[in-house]
Amino acid sequence: MSIDFQKEKERIELKHSTYIGSIGIYMEFSEKIEDAFFKYYFYDGIREEEAINFIFSMFSSIVEEHLKGQKILDIERDLFQICNTEYVFYIYDCGKGTFLFDWNPKLADLDAALLLYYALKNLSQ
Repeated sequence: MSIDFQKEKERIELKHSTYIGSIGIYMEFSEKIEDAFFKYYFYDGIREEEAINFIFSMFSSIVEEHLKGQKILDIERDLFQICNTEYVFYIYDCGKGTFLFDWNPKLADLDAALLLYYALKNLSQ
């Protein structure tokens, strides 16, 4: 039997953190990404004005995790596979100003980064 120490560490961190809420993101894709339509859902105490900060933090966290020595992140991915589904991102407070994020398991890490990237662009307009 092998143990995935990273998964075990994440499980322990989740156990010792406090759930503070969730953000749902739905991207309805048209022919071009510039025309994509976004819907945002806020669950369990997350306020709309907090959304851009949390989405930026989630995006930064995923990018930092996947870069690990690489100079660029490959975001040339098929957008169609992540459209027309609501993805819920769960936010946990680990204390001392740090947060842990978890999301729908059907979404690969790089697809999550792509969704969050376009959501950030949409929210900052």
